[in-house]
Amino acid sequence: MILRIAAPLFVVLACASGANAQLPTELPSASAGIPDLATQGIGNAAGVLGYCMKNKLLGSAPDAGSVLDQLKQKPEAESSPDLAAGEAGNIQLGNGGSFSIDKAPKQLKSKACDMVLKQSKSLL
Repeated sequence: MILRIAAPLFVVLACASGANAQLPTELPSASAGIPDLATQGIGNAAGVLGYCMKNKLLGSAPDAGSVLDQLKQKPEAESSPDLAAGEAGNIQLGNGGSFSIDKAPKQLKSKACDMVLKQSKSLL
């Protein structure tokens, strides 16, 4: 009876250790895949920040609401066509491209929102 249990267990352990040996030793950085936000405009930043708050992607960021209010008070935010895109979770880039937070892998969503909050603070 012990032999019947030990043999399959040995096979499982051997396969598991072989699988672990093939795992990469380094994981990509958390911001891999998130574009540079330096070209993001005020209107889009306000929209994305609102999206992140609505979807609870910022974790503990008590100042996010204040930053959002300050951004929305700027005239260039109110008149920006990129505000609606941001409210839908799309980061508009200066080169005409965009990055969808909604379509990003789960682990990147919060990181993207944290980066937008940081960028938003620099726009004030």
